[in-house]
Amino acid sequence: MSLKLNQNDITTFFETIKQQYKFSYDKLKKEQIQIIQHIVNGQNVLGMLPTGFGKTDTMLLPALIKDIVSITLFTINLDKLCICISISLHFIFKMCFGI
Repeated sequence: MSLKLNQNDITTFFETIKQQYKFSYDKLKKEQIQIIQHIVNGQNVLGMLPTGFGKTDTMLLPALIKDIVSITLFTINLDKLCICISISLHFIFKMCFGI
């Protein structure tokens, strides 16, 4: 049975390493801590955070805390998704209807 980390453990770890790794902020957001906690405790996580909210750190910090590889299947930027959908629809209409 492995040791489970709580939110205070993760915050303390971040405080310890933030100078060494030159993070541009002083503390983690509550949502980041929750995602990191689930990852280091061996749970699968689907983290959905707004742009600029530190999603990358939620994948990198678990690797520093434990010997864990975080795998990102995909990230979606909504404005790019809308562009991709509109291009796809344009392509479908052009191929199917010659429009």
